[in-house]
Amino acid sequence: MLRKINRLLRNVNFFLLGVIASTLLLLCSACTPDYGVSVEEIIEVIQEHGDVWVDSFEQPQYVDGMDILWIIDRSCSMSNDDPKVVDGVEAMMSNMPTSNWRLSMVPMDTDYASSWEVFPLVPGDTVDDAQDMLDDLPFSTSVIEAGFDSAMSYMEDNEYADTWLRPSAGLLIVFVSDEDDQSIEDWDDFAYWLEDQRHAVFVASIVNVSTSANCSPSPGDLGTNYEDATNYFDGVLIDICSDDWSQGVKDASHNIELTEVYTLSETPEIDSIKVFVEGQEYSSWAYNEYFNRIEFIVVPDYGTLVEIVYTIQPVLDV
Repeated sequence: MLRKINRLLRNVNFFLLGVIASTLLLLCSACTPDYGVSVEEIIEVIQEHGDVWVDSFEQPQYVDGMDILWIIDRSCSMSNDDPKVVDGVEAMMSNMPTSNWRLSMVPMDTDYASSWEVFPLVPGDTVDDAQDMLDDLPFSTSVIEAGFDSAMSYMEDNEYADTWLRPSAGLLIVFVSDEDDQSIEDWDDFAYWLEDQRHAVFVASIVNVSTSANCSPSPGDLGTNYEDATNYFDGVLIDICSDDWSQGVKDASHNIELTEVYTLSETPEIDSIKVFVEGQEYSSWAYNEYFNRIEFIVVPDYGTLVEIVYTIQPVLDV
C-alpha cells in the first residue's frame, strides 16, 4: 500500500512539473526564431509528394558498466533446459563489451535469493565458469515460481549482493521460466520499483509465448506477466521452447549499445529522406540502398530520440 501511495504522489508531482514545463514553453515560444523547422513541418512538405512514413527509435541511456542478473527457475521441469541456459549465458558474455560488466545467476526462490552468495562472472571468464555457476545453483524448494519477488529479494535483502552490485551501472535482468510469474508483486508494481533502482534498466524474458512455433504451452504456463514487464522496458522476449536462445540473448545484449545502423520499415524515395535527432535535422548519415538502412557517420548520442522521415516508394502495378 505504501508503494502505491508513493507512486500516486510521484504522479501528482509529474503532473505539476508538466504544468510548469508547459507554461515555460509558452513563455519561451515568443523567442523562437522564425527560421526554426520542426519535424512536423518537414512531414507536411514531404506529404505533398506521396505517403509519408516515420521510423523512430531512442538511443539507450549512458551506463558506466553493466550489472546482469539471470533469475532462473530451478524447478524440476526446467532441468532439461540447463544446456540452453549455459549457451545463452555464453552468448551474452561474448556479446558484451570487453570490460566493465558483471553477471550472476540467481535462483528463482525468494529464500535462496536473499542468501545466495556467489561472486559474479566477469570479463575473462569462460563458458566452463558459467557451467560451474549453474551447477551450484540450488534447486527450488518453493511451490511457486516468483521471479519478480526473487529479483527484489536479491537486490534488497541479500547483503552479499551489495558487495558487487553498482548503483552507477546499468542493470539488465533476464527471467528464465517455463511458468508465469506468481509473485506477490504485480508486474506493474515490480516495473515501477525496478525503474527506480537505476538510471538505465533493461529486461529480457525467456518464457512460454503464445506465438511459439515450437510447442503448445497451456494457457496457465504462458509467461504473460513476464511479457508485460519486458514490454514495459521495450525488452526482448525469447521463446523458451525454441532450440536456440542465442540470437534473442544477443539482441538483449545489444539493447545497451548505441544504434549505429537502422533498417527502415518501408522502401523510401531516396531524395525524400530526412533524419532528425531531438527534433533537429541531422546530416551525419548515409543511406545504404542495398540493405535499405540508415548508416550513421556520427552516431547520435546516448538518450536521444532519432526520427527518420521519408516518402514511401510507390509499388508499381505489374
